[in-house]
Amino acid sequence: GGKPYLLIGLVLVLTVGFATFPAITGCLLAYGYVALPLLTQLVRPVTRWLPTHAE
Repeated sequence: GGKPYLLIGLVLVLTVGFATFPAITGCLLAYGYVALPLLTQLVRPVTRWLPTHAE
């Protein structure tokens, strides 16, 4: 179960972000951690439109 692709994509984005803009990425991580409950409410409807099974 779960969506490993989302996790892999997140790790790639964070890696590239830290490699290119460490300060900006750090700020985004800090704000993202604070805004995580709001972001999950925004992302939840979008995930319903996406296919649930990638197999």
